[in-house]
Amino acid sequence: MKRFAPASLAIGLILVVAPPASTAPTQSHPPDPSITNGSAQRKLNAARRRWSRHRPHSYTYRVRVECFCMPESHTFVVRNGTPEDPPRRWRFAATAKRLFKLVQSAIDQRPDGLIVKYRKKNGLLKRLSVDPEANAADEEYTYLVDRFHRLR
Repeated sequence: MKRFAPASLAIGLILVVAPPASTAPTQSHPPDPSITNGSAQRKLNAARRRWSRHRPHSYTYRVRVECFCMPESHTFVVRNGTPEDPPRRWRFAATAKRLFKLVQSAIDQRPDGLIVKYRKKNGLLKRLSVDPEANAADEEYTYLVDRFHRLR
């Protein structure tokens, strides 16, 4: 069985934290093909470059979490690159840069299933779905990012 280091967030939200390199998970199944062929990393790098070229300094978006827990969402406001008072349990997703780190963490953990979608125009994350272990139940999670608006 794979070993992941999940950290529980308040009200049942789950944020999977990458384990240190020295304690990489042992896998009985190969990771998602997009990880082994490098396409997940290439798409993340391309999305970061698009965001870097088009990013606004101030913007807002909503993140929804779907998992075997109570679904929850939060709307973030980022002004001049700084999030405005995100709740402690949501700080990991409080800026576009942190969303990219969330995707990188998922890739680094080499899950059995990985689906990542980005916005074509600016590269911002739209969807991150992770299935850490295909043969396990109820550990899958998805982050959905919507309602993105540039602020003036």
